[in-house]
Amino acid sequence: MNNLIIAFVLLFTYTINVYGQPSAILESKVSSILNEIMTIKGINNNIVLRENPDIQFAEAEVSMGTNYLYYNPDAFGGLLYLEEGEREWSLIFILAHEVGHFFQEDNDEKLNELNADKFAGSVLCAMKAPINEVEIAITIHDLKANGSYVSKSTRRIYARKGWEGGCSIEKVTSNKARELEDFFETINKELEEKDYYKKDKSIQKIVVKSYSSDGNPLSTYTDSRDNRTYNIVKIANKWWFAEELKFDSPNSKCPYDLEKYCGQFGRYYQFEDALQMCPRGWHLPKFGEWVELLDHYGGYFLSTPARLDGSNAYNKLIIGGESGFNAKLTGRVNSGYHNHLKVRGSYWVNQFSQNGESFSVSGIMFDGRDDPRDPKRVFLQNYLVEDHYMPCRCIEN
Repeated sequence: MNNLIIAFVLLFTYTINVYGQPSAILESKVSSILNEIMTIKGINNNIVLRENPDIQFAEAEVSMGTNYLYYNPDAFGGLLYLEEGEREWSLIFILAHEVGHFFQEDNDEKLNELNADKFAGSVLCAMKAPINEVEIAITIHDLKANGSYVSKSTRRIYARKGWEGGCSIEKVTSNKARELEDFFETINKELEEKDYYKKDKSIQKIVVKSYSSDGNPLSTYTDSRDNRTYNIVKIANKWWFAEELKFDSPNSKCPYDLEKYCGQFGRYYQFEDALQMCPRGWHLPKFGEWVELLDHYGGYFLSTPARLDGSNAYNKLIIGGESGFNAKLTGRVNSGYHNHLKVRGSYWVNQFSQNGESFSVSGIMFDGRDDPRDPKRVFLQNYLVEDHYMPCRCIEN
């Protein structure tokens, strides 16, 4: 009997220790991020943390002269499962955004929110977060001002300004990083001087020929460089190529070096070539343009805090889907090896990020694996610049 009582006491004690810990551990992790933000900005941490399960993510409030920062423990629960050294940038951005409110003096509610985004962008830069992580955070973080939602495209502009302003004080130290940075800036400057990103109505007038299953206008476009005609589709008021670019440039490749696959899956390009490979009047899609496309069909995969699975966008945009976009499982070349053909589809994005002395480039991946644990879905992937050849889609200027 005594042994039974002792066992019960031990079990009771164990239950309290184990199941009482997560809340305290989570608060410690949130507090650690908060301290890091304040240290980066050189500000004394006089903010009081409080849990509030009734808010979406986090909220700042000043009451009786005290700064309070409330956070939803369910939304921030993903912090408990991060590996050593792993970051959940979206949650950090949201916390930094709310901290930014304590230092805004503008009476305009919308401008206050935008400046808080700028503040958060500068924090993520100081923490070495790639710029695309700032874009992702904006995608999942809805804000209202004066009773209406703040435009995410405007928020991205302010957050990017904060990130760029915060990163401008850091110098590129490696020769390779400096070379890539100079190349990227030079190419985009040259393209702008050539009116590459401007609307050019004199090239070809697009006439709608039919509609996709869900009502998207369909047409064709002929590339004057090789007289190849492409199917195109208009989604969310933007014309996109509905197939992969096949223009034969000197440094491009066919999947597995087989010409028949070039006809089916398009040609692979290195990032430097992909930047300028689309025909005049079209360009390699930027990150925000891909996000708008994917958001039109429910967004892309995010693990936390939004837990979007990206499966609806996959089903709508993949070949045979209702959108008419017809993404394919194109595969890619990674470090000289061809892989993932008919399993995953990867597409370049006109954006790169510096992390320390290495440069990575954003890509969109359609994951078509038959895995019972995960649905087929779309997600964002970063690739090292020099290691990859991948296909392109083009979007009209």
